[in-house]
Amino acid sequence: MTRSRRCRGFVFEFSGWQNGSVRGLRARDGFEVNITWRDGKLVSAAIKSKLGGKCDVMYAGKVFPIETRKGQTFDISDQPPRRR
Repeated sequence: MTRSRRCRGFVFEFSGWQNGSVRGLRARDGFEVNITWRDGKLVSAAIKSKLGGKCDVMYAGKVFPIETRKGQTFDISDQPPRRR
């Protein structure tokens, strides 16, 4: 996973890691991420915004722009992000 300033994006890519998960991964600009993947593919991800702001999520060649508010969590799978 990589990300750049203004939360320009989270990129979910699992080459080399077949199965796994991370919880509480902190990212710049006040984001917290939980991710689970199986067979090298995303199963679930949740991005929580601690500060609010814009964020682009890229997965499977698609970019999903999202506008966040402080405290909001977005669920991500193989479809557009949705608010929790």
